[in-house]
Amino acid sequence: MPRTGLALVVMAATLVGFLLAPADQALAAAPDAITTVDSNGFTVGSDTSVVLDAGGRPVISYMANFGHVRLAHCGDAACSAGNAITGAATSSIDKGTSLALDSAGNPVIAYSGGLVHCGDPNCSSGNVFGTAPIGESVSLTLDAAGNPVVSYTLPEPVLELRVLHCDDPKCTGGGDSTGTVGSAAELFGTSIALDGAGNPVVSYKTYSGVAIAHCNDATCSGGDESISILDVADAGRHSSLELDAAGNPVVAYTFNNVLRVLHCNDPDCMGGDESFASPTGAGYPDHTSLELDAGGNPVVSYSDLSTVVLKLLRCDDPNCDGTGEVHTAVDSPGNVGPYTSLVLDASEHPVISYFDHGNDDLKLIHCASPSCDGDGDDDGCSNSAEQQTAPGSELSGGRRDLKNRYDYFNPTGDGQNRIDDVLAVVDAYFMDDTDGNPGLPPYAAGYNPDMDRTLLGPDAWDTWEPNGLQRVDDVLNALKQYFHDCG
Repeated sequence: MPRTGLALVVMAATLVGFLLAPADQALAAAPDAITTVDSNGFTVGSDTSVVLDAGGRPVISYMANFGHVRLAHCGDAACSAGNAITGAATSSIDKGTSLALDSAGNPVIAYSGGLVHCGDPNCSSGNVFGTAPIGESVSLTLDAAGNPVVSYTLPEPVLELRVLHCDDPKCTGGGDSTGTVGSAAELFGTSIALDGAGNPVVSYKTYSGVAIAHCNDATCSGGDESISILDVADAGRHSSLELDAAGNPVVAYTFNNVLRVLHCNDPDCMGGDESFASPTGAGYPDHTSLELDAGGNPVVSYSDLSTVVLKLLRCDDPNCDGTGEVHTAVDSPGNVGPYTSLVLDASEHPVISYFDHGNDDLKLIHCASPSCDGDGDDDGCSNSAEQQTAPGSELSGGRRDLKNRYDYFNPTGDGQNRIDDVLAVVDAYFMDDTDGNPGLPPYAAGYNPDMDRTLLGPDAWDTWEPNGLQRVDDVLNALKQYFHDCG
């Protein structure tokens, strides 16, 4: 190698070593942070809803002591210190809360029977209560002007889905609009989002299946909204809805002992050709909460009622219908997991609020990895394995970098580096990413970044990110990690 080339390699290795400093490694190695946020009273922490403030600190609304709405504003990202807990409202119905933050960071909370716009970030003063009545199974979002939009259901014998659209941020102006959207709506949760035009899209449960209502105006008025009823009869319990980049609904929900992920291929979920997935390993799921990661892949928290633990599903494709889904038991000391609410932090690590039914407490987990599985760089090799330093421990995943997701080269993803991994790289020979953006999405047809690594050295496991060229060096990198396992 010419001296200039060698110098560049040394400089690159030095730079990467600087970027992956021990302080960052320690941060990545931290375990998932599980915190009891509130234990003051009895039945504290049902019907949770969590968002993150501008500093990445969780803000949680929840029910306590049968009918009291509380707000917890955490003092740090893990809710481990400096938490402010406030009684925000009272309700005669203990059937749900839903939370959003206005442009000033002040909470807006919809709950069964009312709505409160907090006067400060801790909801400790200046709170204003909306005048419009709200039913059960609430879900809240804010429109572009900061005005609350709330989906909810009315109990028997009415069983209607309704949408409240306030005409001011505090819902006190008297000109608020309430639209009746659908009938036969059961009391098992609604979930609302706004499309690009500001029109509500709502998922909810009916006796006939999961329903998706797409309003054709901002107030869901006129009685001519688009409603699709999908899946099997009675599916849709505790649905959670997000819209993908194209405005198509993605919904997680449950039916009996099956977790479903519905991905519509149009904004109205029409045509009968939508994508349904039932990822295995979900147990007996309930109380789902859905977010989409930066790649549009679903991330779902839920309670597994078969083992009464909190679980997380992380899909590896937008339809969640591949073989790379990850199910993780996130917290399992006892009867935990009901009333989950999920948000992703800036690193796409899950933050989940939930009810610890065994202790009647509100809890929160801030995961240290994207799949809550102790794998800080999400490369298939756990933090504990990569932290090994003894000579020979590289054969079980040791002597690697906790922040480098490219240093465990296991193309088949089975945790074992064998001849099948080498052959997979050989099969990809000369299938380059030739779209002018080498090694980065979107990829050219035939190119697979899982088969592509560059070498940093000096050790066999010191590999780095794809360069878009699948050549002999990639085959050699696979050969050098032969028998280096994390499985």
